[in-house]
Amino acid sequence: MTDPHAKTRPDRPSAPPPRVDGIPAELQARAQWLVWVYSWDKNKWTKVPKTPHGRLASTTDPSTWSTFDEALRGYQRASNRHFGRLDGIGFVTCDADPYVLIDLDHCVDGKTVRPWARPIIAMAKKEGAYIERSPSLSGVHIIGKGPQGAPGAKRHDAELYCRDRFFTITGMPL
Repeated sequence: MTDPHAKTRPDRPSAPPPRVDGIPAELQARAQWLVWVYSWDKNKWTKVPKTPHGRLASTTDPSTWSTFDEALRGYQRASNRHFGRLDGIGFVTCDADPYVLIDLDHCVDGKTVRPWARPIIAMAKKEGAYIERSPSLSGVHIIGKGPQGAPGAKRHDAELYCRDRFFTITGMPL
């Protein structure tokens, strides 16, 4: 018997393959990489972190992270269907790095950035942050250097974290 109140599952999203040449060497040099897969979680698609070998990864356990090259090879192997499907690569932030991750959801329509996101992106550019499109192409990810220790926050369609989170990485600059 099906639940009449259950949300109909939309098609599984597809993510663009990562563009390696668009990802800053400074980030590639850190062993804070993983791969990820879309997973249905009750009423929405989520992104689940995995090791390059397809096991669950943790944003708080560095032993489950890898180098950039290992993550990329794991993603590429999965793309060639040698083992379970992986949808992309991701970068984890932690107490040991200087990075702040900013996630702006639903702020890009085609090539137009919504007015509320423009000053955030302008400030990030001024500070020399790495700015890219999210896998949905309707969001923006910003990785910059900034104050550490904040617990993280989400307000409306904007999130900010400096530890214990991962970002999907597309290598597609805004």
